[in-house]
Order: sequence, then C-alpha cells, then structure tokens
Amino acid sequence: MIQGIFTFQFVLNQTDIGEIEPEFRPIQLIFRDDEDYFSKDNYNELIHENDIFAVFYQHATGIFGQKKEYKNFYTGRLKETPYQVYSYFRQEKDGSQFLSICIFELDDEIELFEELIKELARKLDVIFPTLVRAYSSKQVSLITNTNKRLENELKFTLFQIERLSRLDKLQKVALIYNSNERLKVLDTLRKHPILKEELKTIVEKVNPTANLDIILRPFLELNIIRRDWSKGEKDKETGIIKNQGEYIFLVKDVLLTRVPNNYLLKHIKDTRNDVYI
Repeated sequence: MIQGIFTFQFVLNQTDIGEIEPEFRPIQLIFRDDEDYFSKDNYNELIHENDIFAVFYQHATGIFGQKKEYKNFYTGRLKETPYQVYSYFRQEKDGSQFLSICIFELDDEIELFEELIKELARKLDVIFPTLVRAYSSKQVSLITNTNKRLENELKFTLFQIERLSRLDKLQKVALIYNSNERLKVLDTLRKHPILKEELKTIVEKVNPTANLDIILRPFLELNIIRRDWSKGEKDKETGIIKNQGEYIFLVKDVLLTRVPNNYLLKHIKDTRNDVYI
C-alpha cells in the first residue's frame, strides 16, 4: 500500500558565517486518507533525510553545475526505513531542482503504478516551472493557486494508486492479460512446466528489465501456478545433475473474454437494429 507522495525543492542555504547548507524543502506532503500516525511533523519516519539525499544523488549524478532542463525516474529501496520509492526528478533551465517521491511498502508491486506516476510527472512538468516563475515574480496569488493545484494532483494520483491496489480476482486476471510479459509466461506454461531460471530468460527477451517474481505475483495470488523443487537427475555418463532447481507448474488455466453490455443488446434488439441477428 502506498504511504504517501512527497514533493521537495532542493535549495542551498547560506549560514551567517558563509557556509552552504543543502536542504530539501517540502512543498507538499500528501498522506493516505486513513493514515493516523504519519504527518508533516514526522514524515522523516517514512523517509529519512539521508535517503532523500541518496535518491537525489541517483537522479542528479553528472548534471551538477549545468543549468539546463533535465528529468528522470528512479525506483529503489530505502536504507533508513523499510519502504521503497518511485521518484521523479526535474531540473529547470535556471537550475532549480525538484523531487517527487512516492513511498510504498516493500511488498508493493510498484511497476503496476508506472503509468499513473508518469502521468503525474507530465503534470509536474507544468507545475514546477510555474512555481519557479511565481516565486521569482513574488506573485502571492499565483504561488497559492499553483500550490493548491499541486496538492490536488498529488491527492488524485494517490487516490488512483490506492484504488488500483485493491484489485479483485477479475482485475487480477485482467492484470495478466494487460502485460506482454505475463502473457508470455501463461503461453509458456500452457506447453509444459519449466525451470524458473529458464522462464526468467524467456521473459527477459520480452523485457530485459523484467522482475520475474513481480510478474508471477498475480498468478500465485489466483492459485494459477505452483512452485516446486526438483532434485533433478544424474547423468550416467558424466555424473552431472541435470534439471535441478525450482519449477513452475500451471495448475489452472485462465481465459479473459469481453461480453456486450446486456442493456446495449436489449436496446439493439428492441430498435430492430441491423447489427442484431
């Protein structure tokens, strides 16, 4: 389950004695609606400052000192707290740097939310430059309105991610059919059981960065596949043990079909439309 979506601006503060102190200044910190513990006062228990700097480093390596537009994504596990993140970094032409961080539990399938997060990023591509202009011109109304828009966009994305997290069985089947990697797994297992390592190789031909454990999750949750260990068999001539390892078996098959809406069929029939036979 997603814990929250945070946005920060990276700023360099100068102390009275001339020293530079880097800071990630929070812009908007949005938590789940049912969150009772975490708040703006203790958000560092979700993501420690050290982890924010570590995420920032993953994004910004190689662009220091360059004032140009730059943006990218990062996924990874935090070190200081037991969570993982899907983050988006954007640097404006004037060098202003912004960070958006979605915080998830470790067992969340964050790849499932990739399109939602990238859609949020497209909106941030408009909001962050607007904030820069607003602060530069010191337009209070524009600053207020832009911050409110940012808050609403973060809340809406968090709502969409929460809704997508609560999948029923039919939606999990749809999740299989909505993924080329999972369809490849299903097609392969329909032919015969297979070693997990061999299946991993097949899936990586479809997507070199695919995580097989994440891909198999809806299959396991629906009890469509079973995992079992085989001790293999010893070759009489060479003495080498072959076919040893974890095998994946298809124990149930699944088929997804779309049927017309009953009301639509009735309407076509009642209006004697030529489509209805």
